[in-house]
Amino acid sequence: ARFGSTYTKIGTIQRRLAWPLRKDDTQIREAFHI
Repeated sequence: ARFGSTYTKIGTIQRRLAWPLRKDDTQIREAFHI
């Protein structure tokens, strides 16, 4: 299920991007620090 894993990862990143800057930038940076 490689596609599923990738899709989930993309969804998580997109969700984080959609999230307002409520949390610290550290979380967003970690998400991009794949």
